[in-house]
Amino acid sequence: MRDDGQVTLTVHPGFAVVLYKDEGEGYYLNLTSGQPVWFVMWRVDENDPSRAWPEIVTVSYNEAGRLLDAQERVDTVPLPADVRGWLQLFADENYRPEPKTRRRPASFVAPDRR
Repeated sequence: MRDDGQVTLTVHPGFAVVLYKDEGEGYYLNLTSGQPVWFVMWRVDENDPSRAWPEIVTVSYNEAGRLLDAQERVDTVPLPADVRGWLQLFADENYRPEPKTRRRPASFVAPDRR
């Protein structure tokens, strides 16, 4: 699509993104991150480091984290509004965040109530 000598922008069609109910937290975290994104894991040709191709595309923050923990290269691409809406519907139907229960440290509790 574009090559300015420093950055080459190429389209890689044909990636399917499948949503799984047990990845709901990862979708939720992506949606609430401020700027939801596609996470793209790349493979780099060991013989020619200038040659790389996308291997996995996901919208799960947790899955991207697992890939990064495995020392994979993961980049982000902004998620279009229509895909964001589709992902939000899925997350709303399949994930409920755990309510946060905050326990006050003992130092904040009156001595007679400890």
